[in-house]
Amino acid sequence: MKLAALAEHYDVSLSWLTPKAITDFLETNTSGEVQLPLALALRKGADRMTSKKYRTLSLFSGAMGLDLGIEGTGRFELLACVEKEPAFCATIRRNRDASRLPKDLRVYEGDICDISPEQIMKECGLKPGELDLLVGGPPC
Repeated sequence: MKLAALAEHYDVSLSWLTPKAITDFLETNTSGEVQLPLALALRKGADRMTSKKYRTLSLFSGAMGLDLGIEGTGRFELLACVEKEPAFCATIRRNRDASRLPKDLRVYEGDICDISPEQIMKECGLKPGELDLLVGGPPC
């Protein structure tokens, strides 16, 4: 089975594979068929890539461009966002309610200086050290 066909068969992405990972696991016969070690490596790699979702908070969220890109990878769990512009917050809520963003996304509307980080962490069920990614696009 060719590499791309194997990935499709196991429903995994090849994007995480490095040349070294391929070299380490690729064993082919004269027909170029991929043998079991690579199939197992693909499955293990896919499990590793999907087993943990990184807990993420967004600051200066705007129209959620950064957040949508991060969310689209399938590797991040967007918990909350902070945005002060009412029109942007309305758009975020509309997108959340239309299932384009996580249903349980918390939207904090207000100036970041006036919002308590402790409140956000508590409401998101996070303890110190449990947040994996803080993303933001502060204005220039």
